[in-house]
Amino acid sequence: IEKVELADNGMKAVTMMFDTNPVYDLVLCDWHMPEKNGIDVHTAMRASERYHHTIFMLVTAVTEAKQIREAIDEGVDDYVVKPIEQDKMLKKIARHFPQLKVN
Repeated sequence: IEKVELADNGMKAVTMMFDTNPVYDLVLCDWHMPEKNGIDVHTAMRASERYHHTIFMLVTAVTEAKQIREAIDEGVDDYVVKPIEQDKMLKKIARHFPQLKVN
């Protein structure tokens, strides 16, 4: 991982995605944020051709299977449940980036 940037609300996240160059390879996005939620951020990201290959993972306290299934059906690549366990998160990321070496 070479560059990490943080946004404290969904609108700022969308703005950052379209102001950055090159594009992000991975977006970890909280489901519940001010101004735009994670699904809104995902929708905005996928509307741009430049982000069609970016991995989008929701970070959430939601554990209800129906809601998670709906997010996956919307095209979200994966999710991480809070509280985040570092080793589980790294393994999920490594599934999408096989070049990463995770024990």
